Amino acid sequence: MVGKTISKTTLIPAHLTENINELPNTAGVYFFLDKNNRPLYIGKSIHIQTRVKSHFYQTNENHKIHRLKRATLSIRAIETAGEHTALFLEAELIKRYQPIFNRRLRRQKGYCSLVIDDTEKFHSLKWTFTLDVNNLANYYGLYQSKRQALAAIETLCDESQLCRRRCGIKGLTTCFKASVNQCHAVCASNESADVYNARLKARLAHLQLSVWPYAGPIALKESCAHTGLVQYILLDNWCYLGINSEPTLSSDMRLHNKSFDRDIYWLANLAITQLSISYVR
Repeated sequence: MVGKTISKTTLIPAHLTENINELPNTAGVYFFLDKNNRPLYIGKSIHIQTRVKSHFYQTNENHKIHRLKRATLSIRAIETAGEHTALFLEAELIKRYQPIFNRRLRRQKGYCSLVIDDTEKFHSLKWTFTLDVNNLANYYGLYQSKRQALAAIETLCDESQLCRRRCGIKGLTTCFKASVNQCHAVCASNESADVYNARLKARLAHLQLSVWPYAGPIALKESCAHTGLVQYILLDNWCYLGINSEPTLSSDMRLHNKSFDRDIYWLANLAITQLSISYVR
């Protein structure tokens, strides 16, 4: 039964002891591999060996963790220059190999976002699965599903007294919300279009996606003082191109099919605030 508590495990399996002791204790990505050398689970850490050992010293482990340990025949690692390169590499490899014990960062079927429809006098809020990476400023928020996007719209309406009908929320009518002072009653002309539209845009401002602020592809430099390893994370228009030892694009990277990825977008937003940036040569 999923979720069933397994007895406490405190020992590393004999066939993995030497393997784990040989792992580096620096930053990087690690793989739990099955008998066919296929990744069962991919993780990242700034201290690989310590993190891998922690998998075998967890108490009150669930059935999933127990199955992972039983199926693991070997563990290997790829060192990186630091935490940021490890994060990008982990995201890339999980999406490539789709390990059965990874859920977070696995490839999503699509991302849902909110857009303002300004085709009518009173602007409305809608959801979309189509994101134009060249016009990200037109989108607000990133959601895993239509249901999550609609929930976000409903929260916005309730918190800011926006028109639920114009935002596509079914159920209670706008007039009912107005009668209990939970809407400004734009349907009854109690608020002008200019004022309402300005309120809608202002309320969404914190959700607006960022426009790529550079003229072309960039390289984010990360280095490890302990090992001397230097690596560059290559990005263009919020799309991940790869990791290289120099701030240059390889032939494979130049042919890379650039597509928007929500996880990479968030990782890139963080990395550009913490790493040195240069344009790709």
